[in-house]
Amino acid sequence: MRDFTLDTYKTLCISILDSPFQIKNVKNFLEIEEFDRNIVIMRHDVDSKPLRSLKMAELETSLGISSTYYFRYVKSTFKPSIIRKIFDLGHQIGYHYEVLSKSKGNHTKAIQMFSEQLDKFRQIAPVDTICMHGSPMYKWNELDLWNLYDFKDYQILGEAFTSLDFNKIHYFTDTGRTWDGKNFNIRDKIKTVLSTPRIKTTNELMEVLQNLNSSICINTHPQRWSSNNIDWYKEYTMQNIKNIGKRLLLAFRG
Repeated sequence: MRDFTLDTYKTLCISILDSPFQIKNVKNFLEIEEFDRNIVIMRHDVDSKPLRSLKMAELETSLGISSTYYFRYVKSTFKPSIIRKIFDLGHQIGYHYEVLSKSKGNHTKAIQMFSEQLDKFRQIAPVDTICMHGSPMYKWNELDLWNLYDFKDYQILGEAFTSLDFNKIHYFTDTGRTWDGKNFNIRDKIKTVLSTPRIKTTNELMEVLQNLNSSICINTHPQRWSSNNIDWYKEYTMQNIKNIGKRLLLAFRG
């Protein structure tokens, strides 16, 4: 089966549902009072092509899965009708913020932008969790915003990178259109003492999940998961070009 298609993603979801793991979205996981080792946290970063996120959300709902969708506040992605449809399907909506980059490192402007954009999302659906957007072309790390401010002052339950204990949770992300994007992963990284298996394909991920005795966080970017051949080849080609650019950027930054 070709990787990074909706059919492959469906197979991944079914394999998790047939395992001892429970699937939870980020909010539901953070609300658990005691740590549970048998949970898969499902989260999606909606960087572009929000219609593909809607298709993924419809698939998950058909399987009885509720996950978290983090939307950027950019013209191509911030589509209120799609965001509301995904929420109505039973998923959690989150805010994928990139305000420190947009404000060129000005923390005062950034937190004001954060508050205003968060309000825009909350006019569409409840937002209880947030997740920074990596913005690889910018030098600023969005997480630095919380060195001066506290997201809890904005009635935010947690941040997907900082509020999860990744010393207890294995983290897998499809950044770079592979599950092993170390060579072109600029900011979608976590610090952990866990020895997480290095894998490339979704089939390998399914095999690994059967042998891990720990909670797991799976992060996907729905625009990478296509439902037809034309979209698949377009995404494959564009991602390869992006990966070359990211390798060069990482080399330049040392």
